[in-house]
Amino acid sequence: MKTKVKGELDVCYHCSSGEISETSSGYVCRTCGTVQRTMKFGSKAFFEKTQFQYKIISKTTIGNVGERKMATESGKMQFLNKLDAIITHNKKVLNRASSLAETILEKLGRSKKDSSIILNKFIEILPYIRSGTTFRNPEKCIPWIIYFYYKEANIVIDLKTLLEVSEIEKRKFVAFRKKMELFWSTYKTRDRKKYVLTRIQGIVGYGILYNQSKKVLNKFWDFIKDSKEEVIAGLVTGISVTLLKREKLTLSSISRSLNISPSSLQKSIQRTLFVPLGIEDEVKGFRKRVEILEESGIFKDL
Repeated sequence: MKTKVKGELDVCYHCSSGEISETSSGYVCRTCGTVQRTMKFGSKAFFEKTQFQYKIISKTTIGNVGERKMATESGKMQFLNKLDAIITHNKKVLNRASSLAETILEKLGRSKKDSSIILNKFIEILPYIRSGTTFRNPEKCIPWIIYFYYKEANIVIDLKTLLEVSEIEKRKFVAFRKKMELFWSTYKTRDRKKYVLTRIQGIVGYGILYNQSKKVLNKFWDFIKDSKEEVIAGLVTGISVTLLKREKLTLSSISRSLNISPSSLQKSIQRTLFVPLGIEDEVKGFRKRVEILEESGIFKDL
């Protein structure tokens, strides 16, 4: 016969005695002989003081810390747990990157089929980006990959729209481009002239003005090639508009189409043409500067 340990609720419901014994007929009060209803066990081994058999303590483990460390497979288990955590994390990152690429492409009006190419490029360059840096985050890296991927393919992506639909900042542009050029070799060797002509075509379409812009671009490429593609497109278009007397197409509208400022074009014509050609410039205004260049005869064979 086993005698139960007395607890707060382990008493006879008839006489409140704590002398309860287990028999073949059930639990019986030794004081009054009453057979008890279902009893609740109290335990000090695996349950809290005020908890009972039906409520298990959370985070209950088998053995103490020392015993678990002494287990023959403990080292292997730690390695497998770490490996599992790494694999799970990487999988989560790739899932986020894939989903983000599809969302941004949809908002940019591009095909979701390109998301697989964007994801593969992300996987390719990820090992080159140091852990703990901003661009290992898919939310910061994927938008720039999309931008430069389409730029390499000579497809125009509006940077302003990209900034609006993503979590990137324009000031991070230069930082990412410098890193990207280290591991995206095909971007450095892309056909920049073709991209510039694509931007020009987006402003003026095809026709006389486009053909004139193409001639200007080819003639002065060595002078202007170090500028941004958007600035080159604006500079060449602005010169062509002035030479052909197309006054309806203003410098402001050209700059607005390329998301650049008119002042950047005025500075560009000074830096890339006036200074290298040794032409003194005391006048202000883009159109007047083009007229000075025309008077010097450098546009004679266009």
